[in-house]
Amino acid sequence: MTHTSLSLPTFRDFSQPEDIVFLRTVAPANPAPLPGATDVFFDILAADDQQSFDVEKRSHQGIIIGVVRQVKPIIGPRDLVVKVAMNYVKAGVISHRNIVVVHVFISEFWF
Repeated sequence: MTHTSLSLPTFRDFSQPEDIVFLRTVAPANPAPLPGATDVFFDILAADDQQSFDVEKRSHQGIIIGVVRQVKPIIGPRDLVVKVAMNYVKAGVISHRNIVVVHVFISEFWF
């Protein structure tokens, strides 16, 4: 289990989602996965009730990464916990799971 703390300003204006956390895996990124190859799927298990965060699967330097993004503004001050599951799947079965807990602190300030 991994814990990360993050401080963000209150109520940022969003023209597009903001990348806030990068989750590195050990699984190679293959455009056409080979049979029996390991794939990784990301799920948000817990967050705020406004669904202000999502997670996007990407490829970076030949490996699969997950990017937790803030997709909606949040008015602070607030303390939030975002839990993200990294599910490693091989042959259609979850071989193991990593849980990342991100503590997000939203300040009352705009900067």
